Amino acid sequence: MADSAGDSLSAGRQTNVPARPDPRASADRLFASSTVVDLLSTFCREPDRRFYVNELIRRTGRFPRSIQLALATLEGIGLVSSERQANSRYYQVVRDHLFYPELASLMAKVFDVQAILARALRDLPAIRVAFVRPRDPDSSDLELVVIGDDSARNLVEAALKTISLDAGKTIRPIHFSADEWVRQARRERSYVRWLLEETHTYVVGNDHDLPE
Repeated sequence: MADSAGDSLSAGRQTNVPARPDPRASADRLFASSTVVDLLSTFCREPDRRFYVNELIRRTGRFPRSIQLALATLEGIGLVSSERQANSRYYQVVRDHLFYPELASLMAKVFDVQAILARALRDLPAIRVAFVRPRDPDSSDLELVVIGDDSARNLVEAALKTISLDAGKTIRPIHFSADEWVRQARRERSYVRWLLEETHTYVVGNDHDLPE
């Protein structure tokens, strides 16, 4: 009876598995300030560099008052130090701070290229598959291969304008319709056959979603 009752309870129990949280949204909530998140990301990407206020305003796109308040918060807890030279005050992350290693790791996850692209493209119905090609060590560009409807081109280009990556890094989209992908894949030598031999970093779909 006990086993039977236990089985009945198990059968009726519903386990709510939370959806995987958006890293950037989680960080904004954790720090209660998206400006702080932007500043931490900027500092952690280049920990040996000093930034002046106007440069931080330009990089993050935040209002000057928001930047000043966020810098005061970070400097107040010792995560950032400042130094005045001439008429400018420069800010730099304090790498010896107890929290720095964990924060640097967190910022790397928040601004991971794959995650950024996935957030930007995941709700576009015109896209069937999208993946990032392997990095060219001699180039700062990232090549994003997109397979989708005719409308995908404009949607992707509009979505890419809304995201921010490391300074100097750009994304170059390469578009294919499903039919064109299949035609090239069937040729003995083609650009698609070359792509198929590479390692794919998917941001939409997976191997099973490639047109055949």
